[in-house]
Formats: sequence, structure tokens, C-alpha cells
Amino acid sequence: MSYRIQIFCATALVVMAVFAGGELRGKKSSLPSAVTFSLPAPEPFTVKYQIASMTLREKIGQMFLVSFAGTELTEEMVLWMRELKIGGVVLLGDNVVSKEQTKKLINALQKEVGSHVAAPLFIAVDQEGGEISRFKFSGYEMRSEREVTNAALAYDIALSRGKELRELGVTMNFSPVLDVSSSTKDFIHDRTFEGDAGTVALYGKRMIEGYRDGGVASVAKHFPGHGDTPIDSHVTLPVTVRTAESWKMHLAPFESAIQAGVPVIMSAHLKVPFIDKKFPASLSNVILTDVLRNGLGFKGVIVSDDLGMGALTKNYAFSEIAVQAVAAGTDILLIIHSPATYQKMFLAIEDAVERGIVSEDRIDESVTRILSLKHNLTK
Repeated sequence: MSYRIQIFCATALVVMAVFAGGELRGKKSSLPSAVTFSLPAPEPFTVKYQIASMTLREKIGQMFLVSFAGTELTEEMVLWMRELKIGGVVLLGDNVVSKEQTKKLINALQKEVGSHVAAPLFIAVDQEGGEISRFKFSGYEMRSEREVTNAALAYDIALSRGKELRELGVTMNFSPVLDVSSSTKDFIHDRTFEGDAGTVALYGKRMIEGYRDGGVASVAKHFPGHGDTPIDSHVTLPVTVRTAESWKMHLAPFESAIQAGVPVIMSAHLKVPFIDKKFPASLSNVILTDVLRNGLGFKGVIVSDDLGMGALTKNYAFSEIAVQAVAAGTDILLIIHSPATYQKMFLAIEDAVERGIVSEDRIDESVTRILSLKHNLTK
């Protein structure tokens, strides 16, 4: 069978499934074994046709990772998440009481929201170990990065933690922290691995592998590195002065993470005038697209740090933050705020697309990466 005929047959089957009401979302291709083709690969092929059937609102919704208050899912929460077609939720300490309650909450989120939108929800959490841990259940892996003393231990900690998180229903963990910090004055210092850039790169790589084997998507953070910054970005915007040599040092752990296949990288609210005089990293096309994507070759998902942090909100309106983050190359907008704020940011992106400020192709790029990762996590 020729390549043209193979592709024609594959396309015809997909079209027939669509018109027959077949559900492609979140499922592998059901093409009969007699029809074989090498390009495109099964998951991207499925995602491509899924995106073609999605509305703009469904696509934008997949790009949001939101928070909510309380330990139970209310009808009001369900309604606004469904209305905005939300693609993911981040669980905070206030959402958690016990293992049983957490599993029940996550199951409810997937049943009441995830099954009503384009794909199952990302369920994300900050479970770094040490002080930054949302789940402090008895027997859970709680060691901080400062307690990691060798590469084998880094892997074992991440593997145990990954299995614990996956058993709860969590699919994404904001770990490991790959900031290189050599001074106790750095606000990020207590959350980092102890050692130079080479040590951070090695331990980070092994943690990424451990999380992968444990069944969760790891998130390397905070690109391009909060080291040498005493200013807390939760409060105000840090500005760093870096030489070419120090810039290379802070990027080294992220280069290693990319080589290890890290699926997600989180951007930092950090201004580096040496690279971009105008925007902080999380809103910078130069840093996220030119450096991270084109320079370092990262093909995975870029998630922002919380867009509600003082580093940004003291300088920009929420609508500006949303549009600029997407224009810069952010795939997932993490925002810990209110439903009203989500609505404002959502509508700002929708309006930017309709006015041609952000292209729908740009949205499709992000949604392709998001849905591809979701497919991989549900294999």
C-alpha cells in the first residue's frame, strides 16, 4: 500500500469516526491493524484531530491551572470550572485534611469537571519535601532537597514521592527545584540542593527520573534560576545582574533536565536585564522562546509560576499578565486567585485572539503540548 493511500485510509477512518459521533478525546487511535502508517505518530495524530474539533474556549481553558477554596467540591465551583473549560487544578494546603479526603476530592474533580472538558484535569501540587509540602501525611516522603546527599538518594526520594502522589490521583508535581544557590541570603536557599551547578544538575536529573518511574510529571523550576536573588518574588520583582559566565552556570541544571526528558519547566518571576531589559522571565519571549525553546531545545510544557504573585501584580494588571504570558510562550497559566480573576484573564486571552494580538496557531501549539502530556500520563 502506498504512503498516499495509507494516509488517505487513516484520514478517512478518523473523519468517519467524527461524523459518527466517535469520541476521540483522551483515547488512542482505534485504527485496524491492517492500516499501517509511520507518520504522524499515534498520540500527536490523535491530538491533532482532537484540537481541530475544539472551540477556542475549550483550548484556552486547557491552558489554565487554577486553585479553589475548601476541602470539598461545591456545585458553584463545578459550574465555573465547566464554564471556563478549565484544564487543571493546583491543590493547596487548605484543600487537604487527610489521604481519604484528598482522594475523594480528586476523584470528584475528575468526575464533575475533568469528564466534562476536553481532557482529564491536571492535578498539580507543590510537594518539594521539607517545608514546601502540601501533603504532610504520616509515612509520606518528606525529605527536603537540602537533605539529598547523593544521586541514588535523589532518585529514591522522587520515586517514593511519585508513587504516593499518583496513588492519591495527583499527576503533576512542582519539583525538583533547580535553582543554584550558594548563599543563605538567597530567598530560595533552603529549598535547593546543596552544591554547585553540576551537583544540582545531577540530583535534579535523578529526581526527574524517579518521578517519571513513580508515575507523575515532574516540573523543573524556576527557570532561568532564582539563585543570587535575595528578593522574594512572592512580594516584589527580583532583578539580577548576571555575567555571561554566571548566566551559563544557572542554566546548566535546566539543560541537564531537558536532556533527561523533563516534561514541564516552570518559569520564574525574575528580571534579567542582561537578556531582556523589558520583561521578567515569565513574560519574556526572549527568555521563554528564544532561550528555552530555540536555544536549549525544550519541547515540553512551560508553566508559569503563580501569576498572582507580587512580582507581577505590582507592575501589571491581570489581563496584561495573561496576554503577555501567552504571547511570550507560556503553555499553562498557573494562577492562585479568585474565579473572578480567572474570568478576567480568560476573556483577555480570548479577546487577544479575536483581535489578532495572539494567533490561534499560538494557542494550538500550547494545547498540543498539554494534551500530548495528558495522553502520556494516562497510558
